[in-house]
Amino acid sequence: LAALFSVDSFAGGLAVQALLALWLFGRFDLSLAQAGLFFFWSYVMAVVIPPERTAASSFTAVPRSLAAAAGPAIAGAIFASGWQTAPFILCGVLKIAYDLALLWIFRHVRPPEER
Repeated sequence: LAALFSVDSFAGGLAVQALLALWLFGRFDLSLAQAGLFFFWSYVMAVVIPPERTAASSFTAVPRSLAAAAGPAIAGAIFASGWQTAPFILCGVLKIAYDLALLWIFRHVRPPEER
């Protein structure tokens, strides 16, 4: 689950956060390091028992945050190389793969209230 969340966050970082990073660079003249710090800082809670929620949240949120932080830097490098549409295409492909993987892996896992 943490790996899938990482793919989803990375893909989202390629598009949404990349556009926000471009705006921050243009509007506030942020450096790459400053933008990286800015970006660094549902389902899981429903399927784990309450005492395990804190650990499950940490276990899935940390890799997700790290993957999301890499997206804008990679998207910026892709933009700079002249491939302006590539981050959006890669984002779409990764988001679709993420959704299909979640559906496949967790298709039989139900929250306690649905059992």
